[in-house]
Amino acid sequence: MANSLHDPRYARLIKLLAERRKAAGLTQRDVAARLELPPSYIGKIESLQRRLDLIELLDLLDAIGVKPADFFKRALADLHRRA
Repeated sequence: MANSLHDPRYARLIKLLAERRKAAGLTQRDVAARLELPPSYIGKIESLQRRLDLIELLDLLDAIGVKPADFFKRALADLHRRA
């Protein structure tokens, strides 16, 4: 199995996450502050320098105000459409 950081599906997932953050009117700095983490944490995720695990993704979605079920439904539809 290839490193997910280099998988185009992972890049699309992170792009969707960034789109949802922006749609919520939040900056990377805003989200990082909500998580009590440095802004570079969000920057590294969105620039594909750092891989997210499921718990971190759930924390990010909560900080952005996005329901996980809604996010995963959209992400799965996107991934299947582009597969």
